Amino acid sequence: MAEAPALGYSIVANLGGDRQITVQCFVASDEALSSINDKIDRALAVVDRQKARYEIVDLRAEYDKVAKTYSQFKEDYARIEADYAASQATLDEDLTKALALYDDEYQSGYNAHVESGRRGEYKPTGHRQSALLAIKGHQEKLKEARAKNEAERAAAVQNVEISIRRYEDEIARLAARISECEDKLKD
Repeated sequence: MAEAPALGYSIVANLGGDRQITVQCFVASDEALSSINDKIDRALAVVDRQKARYEIVDLRAEYDKVAKTYSQFKEDYARIEADYAASQATLDEDLTKALALYDDEYQSGYNAHVESGRRGEYKPTGHRQSALLAIKGHQEKLKEARAKNEAERAAAVQNVEISIRRYEDEIARLAARISECEDKLKD
């Protein structure tokens, strides 16, 4: 019986970095297609395992980098909240002082009005009126500063939360890829 000529196939794969692998196999020309496919599947399993061996190193490095950046975003979030709380507390304290200063200035004017024996309703005038208007202006600026802080905090928190979600998704993706590679390396 005459031997059937053999067919050959080569699979070339890049393993990452400067590594490359070539897998060769020969099959009889009359071999069943299912048998050939089984041989190719076996050869590719070897390639996939070797690829995973080198890919997992890069994936772990990327995972560490992403996890570190994620931690920084979490720290940024906490810092934004702490800075906001401190700033609002200072503004609240200043606003309370301004309200007390207004009340004191008004009361001083009222007391002077009563002590002078004037009759009728007290209405601040002159320097007292100017001082009260200045205090009111300062109060408005403090309220505007509080509102500005709230808006800036909201924008900063929103940006950080978007980044945190993106990095959580990326961490999950990388963890899944690492797990896939680890499973291939078990064989």
